Amino acid sequence: MHSMKSARSSIWRTAVLGVLLLGANFTAAQTPSPALLVLEKSDNSLAIVDPANLRIVARVPAGPDPHEIVTSADGKLAYISNYGGSDSVLNTISVVDLGAQKALPPIHLGALRSAHGLSFAGGKLYFTAETNKIIGRYDPATQSVDWVLGTGQDRTHMVAVNESLDRIVTSNVGSGTISIIEQVSPSGGGFGPPLGSNGPTGSAPPAGGPPPGTGSPPGGPRKTWRVTNVPAGHGAEGFDVSPNGKEIWAANAQDATVTIIDVASKRVTQTLPISLRGANRLKFTPDGKRVLISGLGAEAGSNLVVLDAGTRKEAKQFNLGGGAAGIVIVPDGSRAYVAVSGKDKVAVVDLKTLEVSGFVSTGRQPDGLAWVVWRGALVDGAAEVELDGQRFPVRETLRKQLREVDFVFEGQPLRGLEQNPKTESRWAQLAKAGHKVMQFLSAGRYIGNVVDGKVTIYGEGKGAER
Repeated sequence: MHSMKSARSSIWRTAVLGVLLLGANFTAAQTPSPALLVLEKSDNSLAIVDPANLRIVARVPAGPDPHEIVTSADGKLAYISNYGGSDSVLNTISVVDLGAQKALPPIHLGALRSAHGLSFAGGKLYFTAETNKIIGRYDPATQSVDWVLGTGQDRTHMVAVNESLDRIVTSNVGSGTISIIEQVSPSGGGFGPPLGSNGPTGSAPPAGGPPPGTGSPPGGPRKTWRVTNVPAGHGAEGFDVSPNGKEIWAANAQDATVTIIDVASKRVTQTLPISLRGANRLKFTPDGKRVLISGLGAEAGSNLVVLDAGTRKEAKQFNLGGGAAGIVIVPDGSRAYVAVSGKDKVAVVDLKTLEVSGFVSTGRQPDGLAWVVWRGALVDGAAEVELDGQRFPVRETLRKQLREVDFVFEGQPLRGLEQNPKTESRWAQLAKAGHKVMQFLSAGRYIGNVVDGKVTIYGEGKGAER
């Protein structure tokens, strides 16, 4: 077996390999990672912004009346709802290749109209269709809508899906309600009475069955869906689920209030007044300690409010110069971006100092925002890599779905492994922030890594970089 010195020599020389594997196509396409995505609603375009200098690096057509935007898990595609208002004839969701910076053929929803809220979970795209009072799910693999479920509520607008795919939350603006939709086992077993007959006030019988692929395996217990519509306030629209999953906070645009709902009991526990008119969006910080609420009111006063989630008190009011809409908070919780729709700009808010630290000049009426981190480590979609004339297959780990490759370099068997961004290590924090991090193993032991092309050998001093 080669000595550790030989392994270190190999790691040093594989820095070139690390740059090759982790660079992906974003560099060539000049799309930064991470990147801020801004929908310029009145221009029907998507602006791709470099957060390092707050400059727009590209614009891509976003389809008619773009409102909300989410990205695929790997950061390659953006999905954009083409809204048009309730009862519109629009029935598409636009798709953008972020690496190539070009629009792809849109998703056609057929009879489903006025798509608005979006959530990407479990490799599939969930959406609301206001005109039809439903939520639906689109499967990119089969290029089809494979599941729909009715809420029975007016203007089903925004949607959030949990990681286990068994709870969906929507806001219903016209009805002033929040729908909590849970996958459950039928009460009594078998094909007994419908669910909801003994449920909480506002419960409705389940509509449809479980989405294909999320139900129980053949022979397992049957699953169905229970819809509980919880009264919130007039114009309930922007909402978020707390990071611990215990509460839903919903902003009521017409009441200047926030409704807090206990997820377990599905009951309102508190209603808070806020000094904000036309409350539009609401977001928790990743640590769950603060809540940001934007407002479309353009008159003098605040159009962004920060609440302390523990005390339920206002921590700060901001006057951003115009009505505010979309909010996105970076994964490390250090700053937020807020679309100032009335002034054609996006504000950058430092969440440590609670001060505005800058602005992005945009096109007309910025609205939906998204933050994307390129996760295409170990070659953009390639099935194998080539090194010194040899080809080595790229695969995904079973549990974490991280890309890895076993290869031989200078006679030394090595493994390159995409950094898991969900651990607590400093390398994971760098990966979560958008840096390109690749770990190297030799004989099952971690011996070094490459971060944005810089090599660190474990055990040498204090993690010295070479």
